[in-house]
Amino acid sequence: MNLKLQKLSKMSAAFLMTLFSVWSWGQTAYLMSSGDKTWDLSGTWTVSGNTYTGTDANNWQSVGISGTGNEVTSGTRTTKSSATITTTTSGGLQKPSGTIQFLSTGSSATPEAVAIDLLLNFTGRKAETLSFDWAAIDNSNGTRPTSLRVFWSTNGTTFTELSAAQLLDKVSNNTGSITSIALPPEFNNTSTARIRFYNHAGTTATGSGNRDKFQIDNISVTSSILPPTWDGSQWVGGTPTASTDAVIAGNYNGAGFTAQSVTVNSTFTLTINSGQTVTTGNLTNNGAVIVNDGGNLIQTATGTYSGAGTFTVNKSGASAPSKYAFWSSPVASQNLTSIYGVGNTPSFITEYDTTTDYFVNAASTTSVVGKGYSIKTPAVANVSFAGTPNNGTQTYTLATTGSGHNLVGNPYPSNLNLDAFYTANTGRITNTFYFWDNTSNSVTTQGGTTSVNIGYATYNALTQAWAPAPNVVPVPTGNVANIGQGFFVQTVTTPTDTSLGFNNDMRVATTGTFFNKNNSSTEGKFWLRINSSYNTNNTFVVAYLSPASDAYDNYDSKAIATGSDAFYTMADAQKLLIQGKSAFDTDDVVPVGAKHFQTGNFVISLVQKEGVFNNGQAVYLHDKVAGTYTNLQNGTYSFSANSGEITNRFEIVYKLDVLATSEVEKNAFEVYKDGEDFVVRNDKNIETVMVFDAAGRKITQINAANSKLVRVKLDAKGMYILKAVSQGKEYSKKLIK
Repeated sequence: MNLKLQKLSKMSAAFLMTLFSVWSWGQTAYLMSSGDKTWDLSGTWTVSGNTYTGTDANNWQSVGISGTGNEVTSGTRTTKSSATITTTTSGGLQKPSGTIQFLSTGSSATPEAVAIDLLLNFTGRKAETLSFDWAAIDNSNGTRPTSLRVFWSTNGTTFTELSAAQLLDKVSNNTGSITSIALPPEFNNTSTARIRFYNHAGTTATGSGNRDKFQIDNISVTSSILPPTWDGSQWVGGTPTASTDAVIAGNYNGAGFTAQSVTVNSTFTLTINSGQTVTTGNLTNNGAVIVNDGGNLIQTATGTYSGAGTFTVNKSGASAPSKYAFWSSPVASQNLTSIYGVGNTPSFITEYDTTTDYFVNAASTTSVVGKGYSIKTPAVANVSFAGTPNNGTQTYTLATTGSGHNLVGNPYPSNLNLDAFYTANTGRITNTFYFWDNTSNSVTTQGGTTSVNIGYATYNALTQAWAPAPNVVPVPTGNVANIGQGFFVQTVTTPTDTSLGFNNDMRVATTGTFFNKNNSSTEGKFWLRINSSYNTNNTFVVAYLSPASDAYDNYDSKAIATGSDAFYTMADAQKLLIQGKSAFDTDDVVPVGAKHFQTGNFVISLVQKEGVFNNGQAVYLHDKVAGTYTNLQNGTYSFSANSGEITNRFEIVYKLDVLATSEVEKNAFEVYKDGEDFVVRNDKNIETVMVFDAAGRKITQINAANSKLVRVKLDAKGMYILKAVSQGKEYSKKLIK
């Protein structure tokens, strides 16, 4: 810029009045929609009716004398009027041809001050930059320093300093330029923007004689097309997209959106409610951001977080008082004692000790990013995290002692994709994750990963399948860890390193149901559940997918511990909650085991299915004791059993063996009671009838001599399984006497 600053000792006009700063008096704000503007101040101003007239003078407004004391950092205290033009050395505004010139007088530091405002209208525009040239010039051989500060306001009352434009303790002869400093986002789309140039005595009382003068020239303001801006009731300038910025200039709690960057202006709040997601790169928060339970804030790739605003994540805890829950903070350095609110400090905040396999009191109640904590729920179950949101690449140091289990957690204010998390850490951890589900039991003490604590839901990141915790009816869905969720991982035998990694690419908003592969003829999953007459239930999942094998491998997950009741499949002598198997084949056979705490009645049912099993593929439960095949796609299977563990009674098959009792053939075979006896009848000759007790022991065998009717006598009361052989085919029936 061409600086037209000049050394002057006297001016040709004087201010006539001193008045407070207001928007009236005929001055008008420059319309930034007309284009970027540079005020080169080439003309001479005069005062008319308390306003300035002359070239470009109508955009400038006087600041009257106001305030007391010596404070100069608010931009509101002035001692010299800029409502008149002065020619004396008493101080005020001077306007030679080519510059605006300030004179603050006096021998003390800071007290004397004079100011002038530039009025701007950014309606429909985004405020960008301010630039200007400056000079400190001699005032009749004075050497006292002079200072210039620049403030901004949108209401004419409250001013905030643009610190990048601060010029303190300048003495003549000294010149320079302030170049392209950012204007505040609060200027965006406002018609009442004001920039205050504020000259005051230097911050030190050095020098002698007159105080030097301060000149400014070539004041340049730039703007751009306003990005989509929420004004409190609507989006101005269109709705945000991934290629546009977004500005929150009014309280917002509506639908989620995606933007290239988001700026929340001061005094305003962006609220992200349940089911909504805001996705952005950079987030500048000068107001407040609230993520309510079920909402997500996702920052992508290299997106950054900045600003002096507040950030809060609210979670609705489902825990009953005195139960433990696994939490991980989505904000940095959270004080965990305060997450349940005032007066609800948790009695225990514990961390997991890998070496001893036990929970101990946390060494610090200030959260560590990526770390999980087991916290005993106080009377109130709702949780709030407040602070700076965790963002970008984060690491947590794993412990490798003992069993290698580590309690970690989702560090972000958005859901964490478990599959992406595992893929990024395959050299460090196994593919099975365990989630403590305290709704499944009444445990109110915290043990380790084994012993009595069997209430874990299990997720396999390779099989992409869940097994729920015992006694939990719904099968977990998706492939994410929710905001604030802690969970167990286990280190591999020889990890590449111990830096468990998290990054923004793992952050998602959805429940991850995209992994359902319903169109494949060789892939699919199904979940079987066993319910007992004494009100327990357990569930396992079998998943067919081409990368897996039928042997025990990474696609399989064992229970973290086995309780008094269990239901599982088997591979290589391992008891599995999640069994991954190779591409589906109807000749496959899946061994099934069960464990019962009490003698009772049990029901096995198909509770969920995907892929090939959604397309009608039969799932037969073969009871080898009863000799029955039940298609669980069509109904449940009921049986009785004694307490203990059964590992050789049940299996899953997908087609009926030629010797199996088919549905049609069952209709021709019947067993009915006649007095104290049971009668076996078939429309074909019966060769042999055998009776077994509930434990599978054979009680009696009758050679029927090819009769179509056989009478069976049973002396003791109880449950029995009857098997009959007719023309080489086997029929079975449960009997209760």
